[in-house]
Amino acid sequence: MRAPAAPVRIAGVDLAAAPERTGWAVLELTALPSPDGRGASGRLAAAGRGLDDGALLDLLASAALTGVDVPVGWPAPFRALLDGACDPDGGALGAGGPAWRREMTLRETDHAVTARTGLRPLSVAADRIAHPALRWAAVAAEGRRRRLALPLEGPVADPVPEGGAARACEVYPAGTLHVWGLAHRGYKASAREPGSGVRAAILAGVEARHPGVDLSAGHVAALASDDVLDAVVAALSAAWAAGGAARGPAPGRQRELAAAEGWIWLPETDGAGRSR
Repeated sequence: MRAPAAPVRIAGVDLAAAPERTGWAVLELTALPSPDGRGASGRLAAAGRGLDDGALLDLLASAALTGVDVPVGWPAPFRALLDGACDPDGGALGAGGPAWRREMTLRETDHAVTARTGLRPLSVAADRIAHPALRWAAVAAEGRRRRLALPLEGPVADPVPEGGAARACEVYPAGTLHVWGLAHRGYKASAREPGSGVRAAILAGVEARHPGVDLSAGHVAALASDDVLDAVVAALSAAWAAGGAARGPAPGRQRELAAAEGWIWLPETDGAGRSR
């Protein structure tokens, strides 16, 4: 992986169905993480909360790569089920039962994340995460009309795509934090617990794993909002993908399914060169 000749803009988006709850962050990096996850340098240029579809498209167009915390596709069996839902013979319904429902509602990448981390991403087919996913589907369709290469399923070959077209990769901040050995629960705000203390510990751990990246511009916003903290982690996750330090789909079945379902890019190591 060549080092960028000029600062490369890497963005992160914690996409919510509601624009006002969508977190965003923009990194300007002079060096990308090496394959072992170390060596990144640069700064967090800006971060905040609130991003409508037009502003999201502008952000995607301005960045070499954007990590989006939202499912970018649906399980292939679920899509086949919907295609055959009107079959009078009910052939598409299968045998039913818990195992069948898991097959219908979880993507290959969801299974891969669970096998690696023990975490289970929300089902885009059977949970409320479908609402942000539908928003992403509409934004991505408009992005493709604008010739933005969205989404990214295959491996990142270069931080800046040929021709300068922006692109995106799916990320999972809780999974990234788990791989980095940091707290990945308890930092979401709720009526009973603001979570700011956990967010402060997470932010300190993220900075310790990226000593060359100045994140100070996002301190206040990330401590105040878990949406912004997730966006910062999403941007760093995308930087790891751009540097060849994230795990993509294996050749064969995973690669084929990722082309239709999307793929969650998790870091390869814990930030200290140790594979997890």
